[in-house]
Amino acid sequence: MIGYVTGPRGVQPKLKLKIETFVGLPETTNLSLSKLIDRIILRPLSSALALSACAKMVESLGYPELKDRIKRSAIPYRA
Repeated sequence: MIGYVTGPRGVQPKLKLKIETFVGLPETTNLSLSKLIDRIILRPLSSALALSACAKMVESLGYPELKDRIKRSAIPYRA
């Protein structure tokens, strides 16, 4: 489940997480993203545009309930 992505810093590893049922769990266990994601944290200096774009993204992916969980980090960058 490890892949690669080419970004501004070259080729970097990327972890792909499959959401599926696990052996031994009851079939009624809800493993939806809405239940698994507590919050989505953006970098401290994220603009209102970035917050809005992220909210649009989760809504377009079919998870409008995640819009309220998008937060800007309060931890400042360190030099």
